[in-house]
Parts: sequence; C-alpha cells; structure tokens
Amino acid sequence: MSARLEQVAGPRAGERGAILLIVLILSVTISLLSMALIATAEVSLRAEANGDDLERAEHGARSGVEWAAAVVKKAGVLAFQATTTLDSGVVVTCQARLLGSPRLLGKGVSNGVTVTVGADLLVLEDTRPYAFLSFADTNSPRHAVTVDGMAYLGEAGTPLNTISVLQMAGDLDLVSTTTLAPGQVSRTGGTTNYGVVALSAPAWDTTSFTLSGNWTVPYRSVSGTTTIKDQTINGLLVATLAAGQTLTLDNVILNGTLVVPWAYPPLLELLGTPTITLKGATIVGGTAETGNLAVLAPGCLLQGNNPTSGSITGVCYVRQLDGLRALDVGGKMLVRKAMVGSTGSPITFRRAADFLPDVPVGIQQAGNQMAIRWLGRQ
Repeated sequence: MSARLEQVAGPRAGERGAILLIVLILSVTISLLSMALIATAEVSLRAEANGDDLERAEHGARSGVEWAAAVVKKAGVLAFQATTTLDSGVVVTCQARLLGSPRLLGKGVSNGVTVTVGADLLVLEDTRPYAFLSFADTNSPRHAVTVDGMAYLGEAGTPLNTISVLQMAGDLDLVSTTTLAPGQVSRTGGTTNYGVVALSAPAWDTTSFTLSGNWTVPYRSVSGTTTIKDQTINGLLVATLAAGQTLTLDNVILNGTLVVPWAYPPLLELLGTPTITLKGATIVGGTAETGNLAVLAPGCLLQGNNPTSGSITGVCYVRQLDGLRALDVGGKMLVRKAMVGSTGSPITFRRAADFLPDVPVGIQQAGNQMAIRWLGRQ
C-alpha cells in the first residue's frame, strides 16, 4: 500500500533531478538560440546599414568626380579641392590634380564608410580633328607648307594668297566659296571642301598660369625681352611680354608648356605684337599636367630665326605665324590670325590618328564636350 502511494505521489528524487537537468539544458539551448538569432538579426541590420552607407558613399564619390569635371570645364582651373555635405548627410569632396592619373578624385563619406573614385577627362571634339587652323586673315606662306592631317582656313575672302602652296594629306576645309587657283593645293589624300560653317576662334584665360603657388610642377617665369639658350627646362615657362618685346628660345628643350599671359586688349595690339622666336634645335613638348598644352600665347607672333631643326608637340595657340622653317608641329596648331612668310626648309603640321587634345588648360574651344573616363575605386 505504501509503495502504491509512493508511485502516485510522483517520481523519485533521482528522476526529478534528471527532469530538472533536461529543463535546464533546454532553457540554456533556447537562450543560446535566441541570442544567436538576435545577433544574426543585428549583424544583418548592421550589414544592411553598411550596405546603404556604402552605396551612399559610392554615389557621393561619383558625384564628386562629376563636380570636379564641371569646374574644370567651366572655370578652366587646374588644381583645386572642395567639400560639401549633401542632404542625406553624405560628405562629398572633389579634387582636380595637376600630376598623374587619375586627374580627378571624388570622395564620399557616409557614417564612417568612405569611398574614393578616380577619373580622367578627355575632350570629344565635335569639330573635325584638325592639325592646323587659322581663323582670320589671309595665309601667305612663300614656300610650300605640309599638312599631314586636316586643315581649316576661316578667311571668308581669300584664305590663301596666290603664291601659297599647301601640300595636303587630309581634307582642307574652307569657309570661302571662292575656288583656289590651280596648284595651290598639292594632294596625297583628302578633298577640298568649300563654304564650310565658320568656327569661332577659341576663348582663352591665362590667369591661372600667373599664380606660381598653384602649381606642383617646376615653374619658371621671365619678363621683358629675354633670351634663353642651351638649356633644358621642365614644367612651366611663363613669359610676361609687353608689346614689341621678344622671348628667344635658342637650342632649348622645354619638357612642358610655354605660356605668355595675355588679357586680349585689342587696342594694345596696335602698339606692337610680342614675339616668340625659335632658334637652333628648340623643342617644346606639352605634358599631361597642362592637358597636352605645348604653347599658349594668343597675343604673340611665333617666328623662326635661322633654326636648324625644331619641334612643337601638343596643342599650340598663337596670334600669328611668321618665318617658320625646319619646324615640325605635332598635335594641333591654332592661329588667331594667319600664317605668313614661312620660308626655307619645310614646315609640317601633322596630327597622328591617336592624338588627343586632352583638356588644354586655358583654352575654351566652343562646342567641345568633355568625357569622363572612369578609373574605378582608388
């Protein structure tokens, strides 16, 4: 009877202990599973938040590159950095650099997540890829001039005088509708096109080149009538010339860019034209730091004085050409007025098929569009 009562009363002490142990194990297991689920949810939420921040930072960085490209295109500045905060709390920094690639950097920061994106700029010319352009007045070289590429002559009346001869390897575009005299164009290729739409001479702004502190490339400045002989110069050579003054480069190698600042006061041009004279085996080669710009001297006459040989490689923009000989111009030559008096040994303007004007600093060619070449995260 007592045994039956014991069975009815419940399990023995050992059984009760086993049940408690099982309950404890189940409780701990459930607690651990709950903690794991909570941790997983927190990680998932944190990952989602980080993903959102990463996406916002990425978009901010790309907008920084586009911001930098817009400033370069509109203002023609060379190097700058600016920062702003968007409504979403994303901090965006844009930067344009003088040296190396990428030239443009955009950085986006969202809640501590940082993304930096790099890009370069290219010019997409909606005009044709000319090797030589003159925008006004009559070209009157006294000896044959070779254009290995396309040429544009913007004189509406007489683009070439009667004794001028162009040896053309590409198309010759003329604003004039008057047919050239026989023999004025000697061809190895291309055609002569009359009555093309007139192009405007590019605007320019040389202000940034007068600020030496803005540059990280070597910077050298001279003023007044100056002769530089038998030297190698790297970076920027900035010459301040007044009307009638001359910069002479004699046997000089300039691995960079020559700039003569000019604010374009037309009345001062009546007082005399500043001149750049090339002598000996002078070589000027534009660099990527200035957008493949070799010479920017829109108020100057560029002339030769007994050169033995010489070359200019890159984009060149001057007021007028005179007396050049034994000179090879590779890239793009823009002349505000015209070419006159080219005598002696052959002068050649050529533009290779793969030549890109990049973004020539200080020159604003109407109609050109800039393309961003994205280089990914940095």
